[in-house]
Amino acid sequence: MFKLKQGNVTVSRAGIYFIYSQVQYYDENDFTGHSIMVDGEPFVSCTECPVNDYRKYSTCYIGGVTRLEKNAQVGLKANYRTKIRLASDTSYFGFIKLV
Repeated sequence: MFKLKQGNVTVSRAGIYFIYSQVQYYDENDFTGHSIMVDGEPFVSCTECPVNDYRKYSTCYIGGVTRLEKNAQVGLKANYRTKIRLASDTSYFGFIKLV
């Protein structure tokens, strides 16, 4: 069981977790990207630079395995000012307890 508060999920059981996220951007900025945050610190991050002026959509997937303690806070942070396309099949976040 998890608690969601202010965009962060509180971990109820310590263990080894696989944490993942994907975000689709629609933007003309030079850079897009986001980070998975654990207790306010970046765990994994991505940065993408559009290929040319005509490419406005981009997608960035990141994930990794780490130990999370009980009551750890996990969430996402946009690293640049950008437009995010919120759709369940293109932008998502989650984690799975492995051990």
